[in-house]
Amino acid sequence: MAEIETITLSFPSDLRYLDTMQNAAEAIARVAGFGDEGRLDVGLAVREGAINAMKHGNQLDPAVPVVIQPPVHRPTTGQSG
Repeated sequence: MAEIETITLSFPSDLRYLDTMQNAAEAIARVAGFGDEGRLDVGLAVREGAINAMKHGNQLDPAVPVVIQPPVHRPTTGQSG
């Protein structure tokens, strides 16, 4: 059985945050159990989506955030509490 957690990350629509967003997405994917290739895929997908949101949706207005809110499915350890 997996436990589902939701993590919310919010960044200004500023291209200087792209590396941080990608790194955060890869770290979340690692916690969720993705392998090396899968983590890189998730990070790249988040980066591409963020670029589109910043440029086309938010017109690079830093006052308008890009929000990432992935559900993270974590395996439970079998402990009940």
